Amino acid sequence: GFRQSAAPVCEDLLQARACLDEILAKLRNQHRYCVYCGCVFQSQEDMKMNCPGATKEEHERPVPASEATTSATSTELAQVEVDPLDVFMSGMEDELTKDLRKSYKATRNRHMPSKGWSFQQQAQQNKNEMKRLGGRR
Repeated sequence: GFRQSAAPVCEDLLQARACLDEILAKLRNQHRYCVYCGCVFQSQEDMKMNCPGATKEEHERPVPASEATTSATSTELAQVEVDPLDVFMSGMEDELTKDLRKSYKATRNRHMPSKGWSFQQQAQQNKNEMKRLGGRR
């Protein structure tokens, strides 16, 4: 399970780098997650075959021609697998846009009443009604 521990406090840049390296190593070794690839691998063997390495620099290097077929296969798999979170968030973005448009349309003329009386007109009508009734109910 997941245990929440106190966040490490880093006093300087070297200590911060050491903390970051420790976190990245834990993600790779325990959870088979590579921050630079952005995915979880099925196994450590899968990670060794499809992840260029543990550092950003290793991910930025051009792929040698001998490894191009392996990378192409990994790329094809990544394109076939759709992240459910991406699908959900794109749907939420569409809904948010619709809601914002609807809200804008509903409120853009709020300061100009198109039907009924304004509050001032209603107040005057109430006063007139009270006069008509002679102040009695």
